[in-house]
Amino acid sequence: MKSNNQLKFQFLSVLARSLHQCGTGTHELENDLVSISKKIDVEGDFFITPTSISMTLVSDNESFSKNLRLFPKGTSISKINRLRKIASSAVRGSIDLNTAIDFIEQKEPHTFLDGTFAILLSYSLVSSCLTILMGGTFSDFFTALFTGFLTGALSIFVTHEKLLPIKETLIAFVVTFLVFLINAFGHQLNQNIVILSSLIVLIPGLSFTIALSELANKHMSSGTARLMGSIIDFFKLGAGIVVGHYVTSSFIFLELSNEPWQFIPIIKPLAILICSASAAVIFNAAKDEIIWIIGSSMIVVQSLDFFELIGTTNMAIFLSSLIAGLLSNIYAKYKNKSPNTLLLPSIVFLVPGAVGLKGINLILDSDITSGREQIGSSLIAAGLIVAGIFFADAMTPTVKIHLGNE
Repeated sequence: MKSNNQLKFQFLSVLARSLHQCGTGTHELENDLVSISKKIDVEGDFFITPTSISMTLVSDNESFSKNLRLFPKGTSISKINRLRKIASSAVRGSIDLNTAIDFIEQKEPHTFLDGTFAILLSYSLVSSCLTILMGGTFSDFFTALFTGFLTGALSIFVTHEKLLPIKETLIAFVVTFLVFLINAFGHQLNQNIVILSSLIVLIPGLSFTIALSELANKHMSSGTARLMGSIIDFFKLGAGIVVGHYVTSSFIFLELSNEPWQFIPIIKPLAILICSASAAVIFNAAKDEIIWIIGSSMIVVQSLDFFELIGTTNMAIFLSSLIAGLLSNIYAKYKNKSPNTLLLPSIVFLVPGAVGLKGINLILDSDITSGREQIGSSLIAAGLIVAGIFFADAMTPTVKIHLGNE
């Protein structure tokens, strides 16, 4: 039978692994684990990166050390919040540590929103609705419905170990090849809009922004690792697009078109609503969280448009990210949820991934000057988003797991 200290060590180890695997940010995870350790009379020392956890736990002269090699499995907002609730209940004494460990290791019941079809449909809807927000045409919209679905299918079903290192490049190549093919033999498209919309979920703009946030929080190892991973993913996608362009141009004549289309005013809010709801499904949010995510995303996008009218684009990005941070922190404080519940889906509309990917494409296509300008714009936008979130954190109460007497 395990001693009380051994149960505490196992609880912290299982909780750390589970929170890491469902996409909790490293600085948020470290802070939460330290707070929980203190509440159960354990002195905890944690070092966390995007692919590992090292911990040393001490209680009543008993010690425990563990190093875990982990690979992120994507973001699951509903699981993060479920684990936070379990941790809160265990620390408050509502459940014992054995029960808490069982709950953490218990598989979540699957719902329709967790199913493959719902996720594929969400990829398709995000891509198609983004063509509207980016000024595409009806042809772009319907093409992105198909190519977005294809992106989701390849993301889910390409699992062979030899293909995993080049999965992003393969997906970008297939999507680019099909878009130029449809443009040549079907309907005229704004190819860049359709390609970027179709690949938007894979573009690591969000990861890039989180990396800058970690570096600003002095988490140098995790921030540097995540930043380099984001840069490599940018290059993988850029290489796939460039290769797809050159392969297609070898047997058909390509002409890049750019024909912005003005949709009727009601279409854009509807596109934002559908896009944010679909993003919530991709991030695996719980059903009761989706309405809050939609509301937050609508406010953030509309504020971006409003601030662009009265100021510069950079000012609009900063102020919109500030609003996103305030909304997410207030919601998290009073609902005892992770701030990422609202923040991640909202800043998808702000992250500079598309701009950065255009820069990578230009560099790969030997247009160094234009490419540097695009990448510079992407870096500035990412920095402004991080600054907006930091200002929001300074203006609102600290968000952490409710641990009693706090």
